[in-house]
Amino acid sequence: MNKLVRFCTFGLALAMFGSSAIAAPENDHKPLKAPAWAIYLTLDNNSNSCAWITIYRATFYLPWSIVGEAEGRPRFVRPHAKQVFGFVFPQTPVPVPGEMKVRAEVTRNADCSGGTIRDIDSVNKSIFPDSGAGGIKGTFFVNLSGDNPYSLGPIHH
Repeated sequence: MNKLVRFCTFGLALAMFGSSAIAAPENDHKPLKAPAWAIYLTLDNNSNSCAWITIYRATFYLPWSIVGEAEGRPRFVRPHAKQVFGFVFPQTPVPVPGEMKVRAEVTRNADCSGGTIRDIDSVNKSIFPDSGAGGIKGTFFVNLSGDNPYSLGPIHH
C-alpha cells in the first residue's frame, strides 16, 4: 500500500470514529509509583575557614543537578559549625542507587569573605537509603578539615 492510500485510510478512520479510534483507553496504563528518598547530610566544618557548600544529586536516569529544596540549597557553613542539608531523590520507576556530590568552596577569611581559595568535592555514587520507620531515608555525613591544604572526607553513613 503506498503512502497516500495509508494516509487517506487513516484520515477516513479518524473522520468516521473520531480521535477515540486511535487513543488509548483511559487508565489503561498506570504509572509505576516508587517511594521518594529523603536524604539528610550533615556537614561538619572542622576547619578555621568558612565554606560555600553546594550539594549535587543524580541517578542513572537523571544528570547531575544542584539540590533546589529549601533545606538543601547551597549556603555558607562557618568555621567549626555543623549544618544539616535535607533533600529528596526523585521517584524512578526502577529502584537505582543515587549519586551525591558535596562541593566546598573554601573562602579566604573565617567571616566568609575574601573569595574562594580552594574548591574541593567529595562524591558517593552508591547511595542506597536506609529503610526507616518514617519511610525510605538515608542519613549521611561528610567532614571538612584542615587549614590549607583543606580536605573534604568521604560521604558516608
